Amino acid sequence: MLFEFYYQRRAKIFYLFIAISILLSASMFFSQVILIQSNLTNFEMYLEEATKNGENIHQLLNGDFSVTFNNNVEQIDNPLKYYYMAYQSSLVAMNVKNGINQLLSSSYFIIFPFIAGIYGIIVANSDIKYHTTKIRLSLDTQWKLSLNKILASLLSIFFFLFASIITFFLLQYFSIFFIKPEPSLNIDGTLLNQISYLNKAPVQLLVIIIAAFMNFIFYFYLTAVTRNTFISLFLLGIYNLILPPLGKYDLKNILLTIYPSIFNTNASTFRANVGQNIELGFHLIIISFLLLLGYIWLMEYIRRKWSIQIEK
Repeated sequence: MLFEFYYQRRAKIFYLFIAISILLSASMFFSQVILIQSNLTNFEMYLEEATKNGENIHQLLNGDFSVTFNNNVEQIDNPLKYYYMAYQSSLVAMNVKNGINQLLSSSYFIIFPFIAGIYGIIVANSDIKYHTTKIRLSLDTQWKLSLNKILASLLSIFFFLFASIITFFLLQYFSIFFIKPEPSLNIDGTLLNQISYLNKAPVQLLVIIIAAFMNFIFYFYLTAVTRNTFISLFLLGIYNLILPPLGKYDLKNILLTIYPSIFNTNASTFRANVGQNIELGFHLIIISFLLLLGYIWLMEYIRRKWSIQIEK
């Protein structure tokens, strides 16, 4: 496994994916900065409008607000209070201890597994392109070779995720020097800094790694068996970017279902569609695990009977 990781780490594509991860993380950060300014601008606009209309500002800020969607159009009752709270939530999200929640609750939640799928295609294609599988099979079994490659790629995916998180943390840390609560709003910055979502970070990281790893496994084997990167890239793009969830037990629907329960999305720039209700019990984890093992076994069987013979 370590040899495979060493082999991947020496490839230019490994550093390209780290660079992509870092740029993606930076873009998520700057979208958060834009959101802070947008919430403040909207609050000031509704404050000016309420003042002109002679409304009681104190009463509006102490009242409740509600958000409804009509044909995907957001309708806000008491927008002054809504943007006042949204501004504070976006400031809370900039705390370093909330970095994991904020990064993973953004569109990174969808994009990172997509990137992992592309990486799986590239890893499989490198064997096809450079005929390394044929050489290595003289020393190892097909399954052992695949297992080492999968474990090494999982380690690579960890590095991509780690690079993104560290980048986001650093940007958040330096943001305290130029992002501060608007003085005129009398917001207690000390109180905001005490709010933390760090307790859910382990679950958030686990979910994103599992989603990325399953994408990697599926498209790695699909490319290795079909020996065609175009088919894999086409299916990856269609499934992740175009097709809606294909049912309750579709991976996308499961992710959309658990997304609101593990992430605090009050200050997220990413709005995920709501998945269909599904009972997320232990049996679902067992079934998913067995299906993944079944897929791996089937693809290994096909490779032994068909794909490897082509290389001889």
